[in-house]
Amino acid sequence: MAAVSPTVVAHRGASAARPENTMTAFEWAKTAGAGAIEFDVHATSDGALVVHHDFTLDRTTSGTGLVVERPLAYVRALDAGSWFDPAYSGERVPLLDEVLAIEGIELELELKGFGATFLEAAVETVVARGALGRTEFTSFNLPMLVALKRAHPEARLGLFTRRREPWMPESILLRQAVSVASLGGFDVVHVFAADVTPRIVAALHAEGFVVHANDAADEGEMRGALGAGVDRFSANDLGLAVEVAAGG
Repeated sequence: MAAVSPTVVAHRGASAARPENTMTAFEWAKTAGAGAIEFDVHATSDGALVVHHDFTLDRTTSGTGLVVERPLAYVRALDAGSWFDPAYSGERVPLLDEVLAIEGIELELELKGFGATFLEAAVETVVARGALGRTEFTSFNLPMLVALKRAHPEARLGLFTRRREPWMPESILLRQAVSVASLGGFDVVHVFAADVTPRIVAALHAEGFVVHANDAADEGEMRGALGAGVDRFSANDLGLAVEVAAGG
């Protein structure tokens, strides 16, 4: 199935239908029509780059403890599928290399490791695999992303904005987003789908940013984001997201 436009980003792979952040989730997302896959990268205690969401292994694998405190041999021996469904027993925590080898789809890579050595290893791996041009880097560690942009001006950066709180006028959310994105050299601004409005999208477009609606939780949020004119949106329910984006 061909990807649709606006770009549908499969959050942690097709995580409503497959165990998140596994190769089966990413491969199914591609065949189901996603234009991009989103995933998270950590370093193990011996410096290997692995794809896993949480800082701990407990929720989605048969292991325990912090990813950063476990060696690669331990992490790779874990079952990362049975927690979701016994049918996926034997799924492994992927290596970053394995995910980068998936061709024909864009990548949204959230950096969750620590320090300059981790950053350099992650970016060098993406560059070595020829994937820099189709990768967007995100992180809650803003200094890490700024350092990345300084070293690789051609890299595409995505800014996570905060959720709009009850006290917060739309204008403040927008001013914060534009200010941080401009100062940090960001290319894409992520706004939670529930907070997206046509005014926000139009203003961000006027500043030259790509607009991504984050974490669309249901059909209403998906349609609202698309109606507001976003360029991309992410969702766990990939089947529904592809249908909505295709005009269904």
